[in-house]
Amino acid sequence: MKNNRQQTPLEILTAEKKRIRQLAKEREVKINEHVAYMQANAGNLFLSFLSSMLFSSSSDKEEHVQTSTSGDRPTDVLTTAFSFADLLPLIKIFIPIAWNVVKPILVSWSIKKAGSFIAGLFAPKKVQPIK
Repeated sequence: MKNNRQQTPLEILTAEKKRIRQLAKEREVKINEHVAYMQANAGNLFLSFLSSMLFSSSSDKEEHVQTSTSGDRPTDVLTTAFSFADLLPLIKIFIPIAWNVVKPILVSWSIKKAGSFIAGLFAPKKVQPIK
């Protein structure tokens, strides 16, 4: 004979807690797999992302993809490819950062060139012997 007694609220909560912890562990494993894949293929993913943004044509900008759902009818999903215009806000953010990196290099190079030019003005001229 099977025992068909009602579970107490504490038993229900304990079972729910156990189920949620197991679900959290499974999702953590999946997330760790995704992160490991992204770390292993970061260069390829970045280059693919850049090439799709820079070299996508305007006709490829929007494409309809049919996907099936749990229901009987397929649904249209609008996917948007990135273009160079999508990069402009990012470029506006990174230009000052890049300038802060490049400016000291340009200043030091300019000072060295100016110093060598001024030193060249006051250096004795080499006289070539007459033949």
